[in-house]
Amino acid sequence: MFTEKLTALQSALSLTNAEIAKSGNCSESQISRIKKAHKNPAKNSKVTIAIAEGIYNCAKERNNLSSVFHALKLNRDATSSDILDWLFLENASDISVLFDKNEDSSVLVSRRMNAIIQLSGLSNKSIGKAVAISESTFSRIRNEKKHNTDPIISLRICIVLYEEIKKKNNAEQLSSMMHVSKDELEKQAIPLLHEWLFQTPVKADWQKTATTFLAVSPAVECKEIYTGKTGLQKAVTRFLTEAAESGGEICLYSDQSMDWMTGSFQKEWSMLMMNAIKNGVRIVIIHNLNRDTSEMVNAITKWLPLYMKGSINSYVNLNPEDSLYSHTVFLHKGHSVISSFGLKKNPDDAEYRYLTDKKSLKHWEHTYSDMLAQSAPLISYSNEVFEKYDLTTNDMGIKVTKNNVYISHLSSQNNTLVFSYPNIGEKFSKYIASVGKASNPT
Repeated sequence: MFTEKLTALQSALSLTNAEIAKSGNCSESQISRIKKAHKNPAKNSKVTIAIAEGIYNCAKERNNLSSVFHALKLNRDATSSDILDWLFLENASDISVLFDKNEDSSVLVSRRMNAIIQLSGLSNKSIGKAVAISESTFSRIRNEKKHNTDPIISLRICIVLYEEIKKKNNAEQLSSMMHVSKDELEKQAIPLLHEWLFQTPVKADWQKTATTFLAVSPAVECKEIYTGKTGLQKAVTRFLTEAAESGGEICLYSDQSMDWMTGSFQKEWSMLMMNAIKNGVRIVIIHNLNRDTSEMVNAITKWLPLYMKGSINSYVNLNPEDSLYSHTVFLHKGHSVISSFGLKKNPDDAEYRYLTDKKSLKHWEHTYSDMLAQSAPLISYSNEVFEKYDLTTNDMGIKVTKNNVYISHLSSQNNTLVFSYPNIGEKFSKYIASVGKASNPT
């Protein structure tokens, strides 16, 4: 089929529609329409003749005519007309295989990348944004100037490209380009594409990474400033996604209202946090107890499953509350930081800066260390079991003393969290009295 042979030849020569159009004196849109039609155009039409001439002229400009003629099994004195004849042959040789045999791996990756990006119709900028890397970084990957691409990033690139190619109904052209059947591609698209494109197999746990990425990728937005509650949700989605994939340690502090963590985002946040912990991420958090007690209980409820895993080191801020301003510092050591400082009464106008430069990271790492020095451990663990709790809610039993609050899972009371802070019991007692639902576990 004409379009399949044209795509294969473009892939072998790393030629774009624009380059062929320019050298063949036709428009890029004319070539695109022919390739999208999925049927053979008229052999002697002005456009098909122009395409053959464009390929011939491009190969001549690159001093590559002899290689093209050899791959297409043409005579040394062949012309653009002979290339046109080859494009319409039903049983022409598979020229991409002939090119691949003697090609350096870096050239092969670059050539295939160019061909598949052309098939997807995406730009460097849109791909970079989709996989949460800069446009320049992706450009280096595309041109093979950045070697040893991070396997997480290469997997993301394959997912983004394949999903877009499917949307454009170009999967059949992709299977032809990769020399696999359409059925094979549908069943094992990402592993096959990754090995074909990057010359390496995917990691054994690629499906877990892919599932997480597909779940949050619509919300991943790469920029330096995010605004308001929705902006914070997008920043945190990006932050936790990258942390789960890169590993290391994240350090958290915020004294702003928790009302940004509501609805469907709360479930997404929980999934991202659990995924980070499963991937070995260590978490340090400095809590602020100068909150409304009901908000504090709700926050503890959200964090409880994570605390029970013992993967979080918790501290409490000992400084007096700032009644005018709110502060947020979410630090992924060596990678990124989300920072915010603004009026408490205007949370929708708050700006959250997403910084990745070394100078900013060094500053915030020192700042967080200073904050830890002014904090005290908040949580310890106990095997103590109580016959009666002061409050039961959401499968939690809460027992209150003056300076301690004991929280147990009613279904598994052998691991009780102990929150210790001067007069913390007083706050919880007032909350319990207002709720009025004290009961015994059954």
